[in-house]
Amino acid sequence: MFHLTFIAAFLALPAFVPRTLSTPVGGLFLFEPFLIGAAILGFSRRGLVFPRALLFFIAAAAGAVLIGIEKGNSKIPLISDIRPLIDVLLGVLAGANVLRFTTLHLLVRTSKWILWASLFVTLAGSLGGLELTGRSEVASLVGASVGAERLITPATYFALAVACAALAMLATHKVTLRQVLPLALPAIAIIFLSFSRNNILALGIALLWAFLAAGSLGQRVAGVGRLFGLASAGALAVTAAVTLFNIPWLQEQLDGFNERVLGGLSGSGLETDGSALFRVDENAQILPMIAQAPFLGYGFGAAYKAPYGPSDYFTATTAPYYAHQYYYWLLLKGGIVLLAAFVLLVAIPVFKSLRGSKPNLAIAAAVTLAFSVVSTVAPMPNGFPTGLLFGLMLGTAYYFDKEQSDVKDVTGTAHKALPLTDARPNRRTLP
Repeated sequence: MFHLTFIAAFLALPAFVPRTLSTPVGGLFLFEPFLIGAAILGFSRRGLVFPRALLFFIAAAAGAVLIGIEKGNSKIPLISDIRPLIDVLLGVLAGANVLRFTTLHLLVRTSKWILWASLFVTLAGSLGGLELTGRSEVASLVGASVGAERLITPATYFALAVACAALAMLATHKVTLRQVLPLALPAIAIIFLSFSRNNILALGIALLWAFLAAGSLGQRVAGVGRLFGLASAGALAVTAAVTLFNIPWLQEQLDGFNERVLGGLSGSGLETDGSALFRVDENAQILPMIAQAPFLGYGFGAAYKAPYGPSDYFTATTAPYYAHQYYYWLLLKGGIVLLAAFVLLVAIPVFKSLRGSKPNLAIAAAVTLAFSVVSTVAPMPNGFPTGLLFGLMLGTAYYFDKEQSDVKDVTGTAHKALPLTDARPNRRTLP
């Protein structure tokens, strides 16, 4: 069930493959029935890992629902606000209990399959041979109509999480590049083709936190060496491909990365970037609203600006209720109470990872923190399937915090610890 959830949620697929299904209670994403089943399995066995901070967050969210109803907020926006949070909550429960039904080894094997299959599908889309589910646009900040194609699919977010984990693993574990590359190579290639500056932010935060949680100075020095080896190998491979082979497609991708990602990080790039300016305008409109009801907010379904543009555009249907700064969005909907509940839920396992005694916790915490920071400009818990992914990472961090000793890491490298007796696979729950 857990493996089916991963595949249905994060595999890149052609556009002709449906990702939603109709039910008597409304539309569901294909992964959500499997997610519900995984959560039910978690409750069905003794030893359920249920973070106490999750109860506080659920209570705060329920309060925001009641406030939204009391204020008469429109039903459809109210439900739309709640939907991704349900995936986050179920993801936390699934992530906190998944290793009671399967093993890291099997999860990594499934992840490799998802990444490599998604890479081939993404390459087919980039080469123009296939239309993909997700977003597709020219990788330019100035509205160019030709150039490298920017592809963002459900696999993009999963690949970013894996790439963050791979860097954190190199910083905190005694692993070799050979052990990490089967995961890191397809993940880095997929996120490269998304041409997103958020990826740079996430990778940097994950790496920084992993070094802080790495433990001894020797581990940090060794981690720097492993990361330098990975960067050198990647730079050498790209340089060789450009120098020895005349591949116009590859040069086009490099030009797109240089323009949109590297150029977009400069001050002049941000000043001319429509997406960055849109976020600045959002913040300017939402902050005065927050100041008027800072403690409890306006409830789910609350709008902070008037709709505009054609009736079927994002600016008319979703933008009035949505904010790219996730923490402002939490303040608008549930005030300081909802924001504090979310921050507490995330902060507990993240800061516990600084003890340095549990490398697996350090990795999960680094990825969770990276996505939490990215949520200041792209709300990871407020989307599909990013809400699920965020919950899974956070739940996994809680699992590794609760375990008495570290198990083998995701590459199979054994640490000086007793194996978890409840991490054996239950074949009845595997696909």
